[in-house]
Amino acid sequence: MKALAFKTIYRLDYPVSFGLVDHLGHYTQLVKEHSEKPAFTDVRSNLNLSNHTVTTAGKCGRDVFRFTLSLQTMNAVIEHEDGTSLSDLSAHPVIKLSDDVLRSLKESSFNKFERIGFRCFVLVQDTKFTFEKLKKHFIENFGEMSSALNRNFDMFEDIGVVFELMNSKNNDHTKISMGPYKKTEMEKYFSIKPDVEEGLIVDIDVWQKKSEIADLNLSKLSRHYFDTIKTTIALINEKTLEKV
Repeated sequence: MKALAFKTIYRLDYPVSFGLVDHLGHYTQLVKEHSEKPAFTDVRSNLNLSNHTVTTAGKCGRDVFRFTLSLQTMNAVIEHEDGTSLSDLSAHPVIKLSDDVLRSLKESSFNKFERIGFRCFVLVQDTKFTFEKLKKHFIENFGEMSSALNRNFDMFEDIGVVFELMNSKNNDHTKISMGPYKKTEMEKYFSIKPDVEEGLIVDIDVWQKKSEIADLNLSKLSRHYFDTIKTTIALINEKTLEKV
């Protein structure tokens, strides 16, 4: 069995920071200089003065990424063409780029966050995880609901299930979506082209709300979230393999 992340998203939302308006040129230059270092290629940075946003897009190895900084959010989308281990994500150069920017920010709003979130799209490959087998497994687990739906539609083309949970001890929330995946669906999820014919796709979004963190280190914080995602994926795989 192989479980690799093909898309990673992280997002920091903070109270609007008008002080950033005076320094957007500085941060654009900082991001530009950092992204000229080895591993980054084909990088383009853009400063949009009308909506006060710095956007940088390019490649990091074979990964493609888009990094955005605005008055209320810092976020990035990274797509991994070859897939990547969940254990490696916290050390990704784009996350380190975010840490460089965070260290240079002096605005007080960067101690308080409305939301800090990490999201991964993971494709799990196993000989048992064919599209048809997984679809049948998920349909059978809905029992009477499946029969009710078949009264108006004679066949299921696809299926996905969604769970929303929270951990009251540490204020972590998560939304987990999963279902069968086949290569013809790739454009629903990715702009890249993963070389995966079929399997189980799991989309896990984990976040915390209303937190206060002094001197935030995103690389360090992300380890907790990526470990949580990795553990959750392993448990989902184990239970699914028992039933398919």
